[in-house]
Amino acid sequence: MFARYDTVAIVKAHPDGTKPSDDDCRKLADYYASDPTTRFKPVSVRSLPGWLISYWDEPTVHDGDAPFWYLEDVPVTSSRSANDGAVTST
Repeated sequence: MFARYDTVAIVKAHPDGTKPSDDDCRKLADYYASDPTTRFKPVSVRSLPGWLISYWDEPTVHDGDAPFWYLEDVPVTSSRSANDGAVTST
């Protein structure tokens, strides 16, 4: 999933414990949203505390990374190939 284009990522920031408060969820969500790579934004701070969403329009892959997923026996690493639509390293 994380190496696919046009992924909508939805996360619930839920601290450890059986019943964390809304403020605890908001604080953890703020921490998750502070990472500029993921670009998470709150769905609704007031009515849905802790829920974050982000649109990932391209994978975050480094050229030195080894393949971590195979789609149709083609390593998935960083960018699409014009020939077969598979994701390959550039």
